[in-house]
Amino acid sequence: MTATQSEFDWQFMLGYSLTEWFELSLVTSLIDSENQIIMPKFLFYRSVVNSWLPGFAIGMGYIRNWFSRNQPEQSGTYALGIFTWRFYEDRLNIHVNLGQRTIWAQGLIFRGNYGGLGFEISTFSDNLRFITELYTGDPFDLAPAPVAYQYGLRWLKSDYVNFDLTLGQQRHMIELNTPGSLYEHWIQIGIRLLIDSALVENPSFDGASGLFIR
Repeated sequence: MTATQSEFDWQFMLGYSLTEWFELSLVTSLIDSENQIIMPKFLFYRSVVNSWLPGFAIGMGYIRNWFSRNQPEQSGTYALGIFTWRFYEDRLNIHVNLGQRTIWAQGLIFRGNYGGLGFEISTFSDNLRFITELYTGDPFDLAPAPVAYQYGLRWLKSDYVNFDLTLGQQRHMIELNTPGSLYEHWIQIGIRLLIDSALVENPSFDGASGLFIR
């Protein structure tokens, strides 16, 4: 017998560039407060248009259900290498993320790898882009699916306002270390608002300059 249910949630992410190479972000659900994530990110090389040398950053995270009383005590960490290429006058972006994650749950420790491959492609307008991503071992999920994918559209309304509409699917584990699974589908609307950081000398839509200037 298969049970079907639907959920609605608001996710909120606040990130701030403290230097040209260091950014700190906080993520939480505004409805169920299931997990909160603290994410430092270190930018070494900024991605440059039409360069075969990718932009490179290291992202880290600590995940914990600080406020939820309905979830068992569990937490997790991850570390990722983040690579970005920008080709054809920025009409094609390629993103590759590789890393490792660790989960502490119910007195047990689980370790696994993470891999993600994403594309952002301009359509008939440079401001409207097709986006797609395939990934495994989602670092933001304490019980990740083996494989997941999502795709959709991104509208760059301005340098400071972006909109995303994505659809996705994953085969999600019901509980850690159990054979049961279910298929999860989602529709996601994202709004990204950018504000120039007072701590960055030369703010840009392309992001901070990085630790090493190219």
